[in-house]
Amino acid sequence: MRCRLNVIFLVLAWSPIVTDLVAVPKSKGNSEDIRITVELNNGTRFVGTAIGLDHLPIRVDFGNIQIPPSVIQQITSSKDNQATVIRFKNGDQLTGHLILKQLKLKTRYGIATLPTDRIKVVAFSWQGSPANVALAGKWFAEVPGTYRGVIGAGNDPITITFTQSAGKLVATYTITDPQFSTKPYKGTLADLKEVAGKERTLKFRYRDAMNNGYYVITFSKDLKQLTGTYEIDGDGQSSTNTVTATKL
Repeated sequence: MRCRLNVIFLVLAWSPIVTDLVAVPKSKGNSEDIRITVELNNGTRFVGTAIGLDHLPIRVDFGNIQIPPSVIQQITSSKDNQATVIRFKNGDQLTGHLILKQLKLKTRYGIATLPTDRIKVVAFSWQGSPANVALAGKWFAEVPGTYRGVIGAGNDPITITFTQSAGKLVATYTITDPQFSTKPYKGTLADLKEVAGKERTLKFRYRDAMNNGYYVITFSKDLKQLTGTYEIDGDGQSSTNTVTATKL
């Protein structure tokens, strides 16, 4: 009990944004709970389940609308809080203004009440699926999924599946290359780095049964297409070392 009181004291002292923090019972694991990751303008993050959030009121050009959180992937506010971008799970996007003064979360320490004018990003997840905590606020937080396309001079079929592991974006892939193997071979992408000066471009270290090297991948604005090149360790890069794919 003493340890729990110390933890709550630290949270209160560390974040004045929390205007109401009281002890709450542990969640019984309701599969319909909305799990939310909130990033504030100062970089502080909160993770918990929403309280009383049946709909999100949004003001748009044609009036006010109520959006159920179950269809939302992420909400991002502009620096001046004059605009809110809502990204939906189906890939659609809407710009408006959030008509909500505060957001209440049930965290492991208690109930956190967060003023919405201090919020930068809100990421949603449902049915017990983990929120992209470490990726929240990053443009590539919505990359996870499966892309299918072709690679190399022979246009060999490739399937790339991006996931989050230990708070990082990683991927596995399968390539069908009859000149190398009668069966598809697998590989991994890891050690992500953003490429400076290039929009929506990531560099990964790749490893597979054929060789090792680096992929440089650029995503389309809606993140539904990717194009890139790969460089084989020791061989450098040629004009045929290319990959293109579309999100399924």
